[in-house]
Amino acid sequence: MDRGCCDEGRTLRLDLSGCQIHSHPRIDVVQISGSTRDRLARLTLHRVFISYHDANDAAYKDRLLALNEEYDLFVDGSVDTGEIDDTDLPDQTIREIIRDDYLRDATVTIVLVGTETWGRKHVDWEIYSSMYDGARNKKSGIIAIML
Repeated sequence: MDRGCCDEGRTLRLDLSGCQIHSHPRIDVVQISGSTRDRLARLTLHRVFISYHDANDAAYKDRLLALNEEYDLFVDGSVDTGEIDDTDLPDQTIREIIRDDYLRDATVTIVLVGTETWGRKHVDWEIYSSMYDGARNKKSGIIAIML
């Protein structure tokens, strides 16, 4: 059976209060208000994690997010600068936070590849976690954008 956009075991619930339903002997037509229409549109968008070298390539991430804001291309599920306080955390803990709290729901990882991205351990971990089909997070598609 084709489950469409829903994964097995997940239930899709929509609040259609305030919608006008017009009956026809063979078809029900639903007029959807703007806010509900926006929620429905977001259901079809991929949840994207953006991996990049923070010190060098943040402007490229900002530009990608500006394009997303303008054209509503995806749902951003990336780590924002300063969102994880890594001052006293071991590397393994940071890796687990990113994998379990951010990459877990991502369907696509976009890697912004700059001149020094190859040497960034967090980017390496994010790519690995995106490719790994684990119990807590499933593998996702990867798009590499050469800067």
